[in-house]
Order: sequence, then C-alpha cells, then structure tokens
Amino acid sequence: MKKTHLILFLLFILILSCQKKIDGSSEESLKKSIEEINESLDVGKKEEFQESMQLLMFNSLELCDLLKEGGTEKTVEDFKTRLDGMTAQGIIEEGKKIKKVIENKKKHQAQSEILEPYIARENAE
Repeated sequence: MKKTHLILFLLFILILSCQKKIDGSSEESLKKSIEEINESLDVGKKEEFQESMQLLMFNSLELCDLLKEGGTEKTVEDFKTRLDGMTAQGIIEEGKKIKKVIENKKKHQAQSEILEPYIARENAE
C-alpha cells in the first residue's frame, strides 16, 4: 500500500515537472518561454492563455505608477516576477479569477446605477 502511494506521488511530481513554466529571469527568457508555451497549446487553450495573459498584464497596471521615474522598469520587473515559474494552467486559472472579480465589479456597478434614482428620490422627499 505504501509503495503504491509512493509510486503515485512520484508520478504526480514527474508530471508536474514536465509542464513548461515561464522563465521570468530576463525579458528575453520571459518572451521566449511565453512563446514556447503558447505554441505548445491546442487552439482552445491557446485562446484562453492569451486572454489570461492580457488580463494579468493590464489588471494591475496603474497609470500613476508608470508615470513615476523608473515606473515602467519597475512595472515590467513586477510582471516578470509575478509570472516566473507559472505554467499555462496557472496563468489560465489566474485569468479566470481576474475575470470573476471584473464581472462582480460590473454587477455591483449596475446595481448601484439601478438603485441610484430611487435613493435620490427618497432623499429628496
């Protein structure tokens, strides 16, 4: 029984280690590893991966940080650090989380806009 668990555990580790990961050690390695991962995916996963990459890239982007001295370099460095070691599946999962947060914000905004005239009318009375 213990041997079976050990074998399954080792197989699990082997499978995880075979997945391509993003190398964020430099801009060149980052670009290369993202391209390699992108090329290895089937069409459906490729679209999900690309959309998730865009969400990750632009979600935490702050204009005021970019305008500061050295802001662009710091933003790029933070992005490389954030992606370093992530797999395609990890990127896609993060993208799904960001999408969910955005959808929730849109729902709350819509609810506020719907309730706003009613609240204004009650306050006026």
